[in-house]
Amino acid sequence: MMRSSLWFFFSFLLVMQALASDKGPEKFLPPGAGDWKPVEPDRYYQPDNLFDYINGGAELYLSYGFREVLSRRYECPGKPYIQVEIFDMIEPANAYGIYTQTREKEGSEYGQGSQVLPGAVLFWKGPYYISVISEYETPESEEMIRWLAATIDHRIAASGEMPPVVRALPRNGLDEGSVVYFRHYVWANRYYYIADGNVFGIENDTHCCLGRYASPQGSYYVLLMDFPSGERVKAAWLGYWEERAGETSPLTEQEGGRWHAGHRVGSMMAMVFRAPDRDTALKTLAEIFPSE
Repeated sequence: MMRSSLWFFFSFLLVMQALASDKGPEKFLPPGAGDWKPVEPDRYYQPDNLFDYINGGAELYLSYGFREVLSRRYECPGKPYIQVEIFDMIEPANAYGIYTQTREKEGSEYGQGSQVLPGAVLFWKGPYYISVISEYETPESEEMIRWLAATIDHRIAASGEMPPVVRALPRNGLDEGSVVYFRHYVWANRYYYIADGNVFGIENDTHCCLGRYASPQGSYYVLLMDFPSGERVKAAWLGYWEERAGETSPLTEQEGGRWHAGHRVGSMMAMVFRAPDRDTALKTLAEIFPSE
C-alpha cells in the first residue's frame, strides 16, 4: 500500500512539473540554436515594470493591452548574440497592432504576417508578437535567426483573425505595409496631422486602422473607426466636422486642391484625408460602405 501511494505521489509531481513547464512563452523557445546557447535566466516583464526593460517605448505596448514579455539572449563566443522577445499581448488583435507599428513591408514567411530585415525577423501569430534580432549580421547569425523564427512559429499553435476594421479598408491603391491598427487616439496622427487632442473620442473599446494610399498626385489617407455604439459615432462625427474642422459638410476642399471626406454607418465612421480630387474621396467612401 505504501509503495502504491509513493508511486502515485511521484507520478503526480511529474505531471505537475510537466504542466508547469508548459506554461508561459518559454515553451516556444528551443534550448539552443546551433552553437548559440542561453547564458543567463530568461527575463520576464509585466505592465508594472515594462519601463525598466523598454525605456521610452513601453507606452506603445501598454496602449494595446499587454500581459508580459519574455526576453532570452542566445550567445556564442566570438559571434553576435541573438535576442528573442515574445510579447504576450492577450488577444490576436493586440499582437497584430504591435506588429503593424514595427513593420514597414508586409510579408508572409513567418506567423500570420512578418517582415524579414538584415539581422532581424519580426512577426505575429495568435496573441503573440515575436522579435528575433542579432547583435550584428553574419551569414551564420542570419541563418540562426531565421531558424529560431521558424521554430517559434511552428511551436505556436494559436492563431487569430485580422481585426474586421482592417479588412474593411479598400485594397485598391493601398500600401499594405502602411496599415496600422490601434485603440489609442495618438496613433491617428501617424501619417497626417489631424489634431492634438482626442477629437474623435477614441478609447480602448474603439477599433481603428489607418492606411496610406498612392495616387499620381501623391499620398492620401483613410482612417476607419469602429465604435461600440451609434451614440459614440455621432459624438465623433460632431467632434470632428463641427468642432475641429468647423464645417457642416462632410466633403470639403482643402488647400492645394486636396479633399477631405467622411461618412458614418452604424458603429463605423470613415475619414478620407488629402484625396487628390473629389471623385477619389467619394469613391473611396463608397468602397467602404458599398450599400449606402
